[in-house]
Amino acid sequence: MKIYFKHDADLGLMVGTAYFEFEDEWPTRQVEVYGEKWLCSNKEYHPGVGPGLADQPLSFFEFKKEHEINKTEFELIWAEAIKRS
Repeated sequence: MKIYFKHDADLGLMVGTAYFEFEDEWPTRQVEVYGEKWLCSNKEYHPGVGPGLADQPLSFFEFKKEHEINKTEFELIWAEAIKRS
């Protein structure tokens, strides 16, 4: 089963929003937005940032019910990230 989350993200000097798709316990897609900078897990590595996809299971994260989003919201963000990456 897939589940989706939106959470604040902090990348050193940049603050933004991270979007995650999990299938069971493992992340399958991820988008991070820092102003005009969009990072997408369709790339294996982002210079200066590192891997584009979290490697921790869902149980590692401290997501709450209010962080959960629906598939449609995630898919819209994913489509925009693909265009911008």
